[in-house]
Amino acid sequence: MPIANLDELINRIEDPRRFSKTERDEARQTLLAHPSEVLPALHERVRLWLHEFNTPEVRGLDARCQAAAQELAAMLGSPNHPGYLALYSQMECIKMRNALDIREAGAIAVIDLICAIGHPDSVAVLKEIIHGPWRDEMTWYTAAAGLVKMGDPEGGAYMRERILDPATRPGMRKAACRKLVELGVKDLFDPNDVIPGDPAFTAELEQEFVSRLRRV
Repeated sequence: MPIANLDELINRIEDPRRFSKTERDEARQTLLAHPSEVLPALHERVRLWLHEFNTPEVRGLDARCQAAAQELAAMLGSPNHPGYLALYSQMECIKMRNALDIREAGAIAVIDLICAIGHPDSVAVLKEIIHGPWRDEMTWYTAAAGLVKMGDPEGGAYMRERILDPATRPGMRKAACRKLVELGVKDLFDPNDVIPGDPAFTAELEQEFVSRLRRV
């Protein structure tokens, strides 16, 4: 029997501001019970996000937010500064960034649902995600881990690439290593691979999360 309120249920799981955890969990269970009907709708949401997050306005948003915040911080206590009001209007971009964070939280919830459905078509959707223009690291992490769970080698290869990428945040690198160990992936790294050094990776952490992944 078709779900009459499909869009409403998807909206519910992706908006933690308007709906409680209980409401979102109930919606998730209903959606999981109708995989063939739900997956195409989730795929369409993903396609919309890929377009939305790749606009020039969004791509430059983080840099504009940082510049506006730094300038405003330098002017705090000087509301009569001639550039104050003009600068204050720039803070709209920070509001936009906060709103985008909520959208990305919703994206992660939907990606997790795509993984949980476990339909063969889920693999194609997850691959679109890891190769898409996502800025938030949790989106690629969630999608790649889903591919690993489904036995697709591209998920592990992508996580390996990001772990070895010096641009990846230390905390995200550690989380990805932990997830691979949790999923039982043991042959992903070469003994000669160099994990980018950073304070978060002490010898103990390397022993716990990284060396167990290398071939022996």
